[in-house]
Amino acid sequence: MDEYYDLVVGKVKTARNQYKEVCIPLIEKEGRKRRINFVVRAFNDGLAFRYEFPEQENWASYTLTNESSTFNVYGDPIVRALHWANYNNTHEGLYQKSKLSELKTGELMDLPALFEFPEKVYMAITEANLRNYAECTL
Repeated sequence: MDEYYDLVVGKVKTARNQYKEVCIPLIEKEGRKRRINFVVRAFNDGLAFRYEFPEQENWASYTLTNESSTFNVYGDPIVRALHWANYNNTHEGLYQKSKLSELKTGELMDLPALFEFPEKVYMAITEANLRNYAECTL
């Protein structure tokens, strides 16, 4: 995909959105054969994924009670993020800087979270386009 769109503000008037996309259908082997699409986009400088719940005859509605996506981070990068003891927070504050190994088990990290690896390699985990879907916390 190679598309252009106009920006409302910024240094340039037009932005380019260039990526390759694959849709991987995940279908139940037994029972109602419900389907969820795992969609992955590869950009020149990043990767994105999402879950799609297409309308289907065998699945009129659902209630999502848990999400178990996992990110396995290699090494011990420096993490810049907002940290919280519980879900009752403002999502505003000063970003804290610590090594991944220093984070406490059970402590929540708000998004976006930035990971800094040796040799100036960076990775960010964030979310976008949330519609009728809960926010993500690491």
